[in-house]
Amino acid sequence: MTPKHSRALTWLLIALVAACSTPSATPTPSPSATPVPTVALTPPPSLDGTPSLATPDAPPTASAPVSTPRPTLPTGPIADALASELDRTLRDQLALHRIPGMTAEIIFPDGSRWSGATGFADLGRELAAETDTTFVTGSITKTFVTAAIMQLHEEGVLSIDEPLADWLPDYPNAENITLRQLLSHGSGVYNYFLHPEYNLRVFNEPDHHWTPQEILDDFVLEPKFAPGTGYHYSNTNFVLLGMVLEEATGHSLGDVFQDRLFGPVGLDDTYCQCAGPPPPGSARGYLVRQTGPVGLDDGTDYRPTLSAATVAFGAGDIVSTAADLADWVRTVYGGHLLDAESLAAMTDYQSSTYSGGTYGLGTRTRVFESARMFGHTGSLRGYAAAMWHFPETDLTIVVVTNRGRIEANPIVDAIAAIALPIAEAYKSSN
Repeated sequence: MTPKHSRALTWLLIALVAACSTPSATPTPSPSATPVPTVALTPPPSLDGTPSLATPDAPPTASAPVSTPRPTLPTGPIADALASELDRTLRDQLALHRIPGMTAEIIFPDGSRWSGATGFADLGRELAAETDTTFVTGSITKTFVTAAIMQLHEEGVLSIDEPLADWLPDYPNAENITLRQLLSHGSGVYNYFLHPEYNLRVFNEPDHHWTPQEILDDFVLEPKFAPGTGYHYSNTNFVLLGMVLEEATGHSLGDVFQDRLFGPVGLDDTYCQCAGPPPPGSARGYLVRQTGPVGLDDGTDYRPTLSAATVAFGAGDIVSTAADLADWVRTVYGGHLLDAESLAAMTDYQSSTYSGGTYGLGTRTRVFESARMFGHTGSLRGYAAAMWHFPETDLTIVVVTNRGRIEANPIVDAIAAIALPIAEAYKSSN
């Protein structure tokens, strides 16, 4: 078989799975035949990680008021009623964005859950993506680092307003950088992902195991501005915070995550690659070219490679399932992990003067159909993910994919167009 025919067969397999794969949730008829609203796709984030916000629909121009019909609530669990429509939407999004495989999870305000999976976790071995398949989460890792820092702040072990020098005295200008500025990307510290030699060194040496100090020594250039005078999304901030966690606790970052967060919250399928490779079977990452998908594989269980996994450290090295991430984001932003003061600080987006109201402490925000959500997006070479909780409706939506260089938010929005109206109706009726 020629390479051309092999690539064609690969994409034929994706199309067949998208059209014919058996939904992971038991499908039941949708409560109505109302078409899914068209959702405008937001542009991808800029290189420095500045998020794109979904803009609420403009008000109607007609003089007469427009009345939106109230959705009819199902008589049983919301997840069961919407399952078939959600399954179909997930398959459509897989095909639209040419994604090898993805999974999604919704937790509705009535407590019911929908789990979806479609496509392939590994194209070469023709392994289907399953609801328990683990994916690289990228910058979603930052929410875990933030939660652990806030726990130590609550316990009096550290203060987020103290200087970095209290923990890493040898870091340049550490006496003038606060932990709060690291959490909010107001430190001015250079984003090491932007170093001119980053791609060459990380991806041409896939079997290199990076240490945090190597990252700082090899990739961090001069600061972008003086601490507290601007906003620069910098992955280096969370490498430094990961090192602070290790200094403050006397434990490795992997142990901090496991003992303080993964274990207590019950995240049994969540792993920090700083502690070692995840179990076999994690989704393989892909970059999609015009000729088809290109897989990333160094022969180990690290994702995407040993080098790319360890260089992410506290900025993006967690591997998890959509279901675990849904439990996580609901626990954190639902107020079940940290005290009210900590959660308020994390979601005070206006306190970060220069971020345009889009970033709090280790937490993003965006709006869909006038509904505010808290959470984070994540990407690493070959992966894109989005994790959101709507606090007003107690709705949670997570999407994880194994295609890089795309944005997962449009997929979340397509799902939210189905789930959010019902969730809002439920909350207003209870």
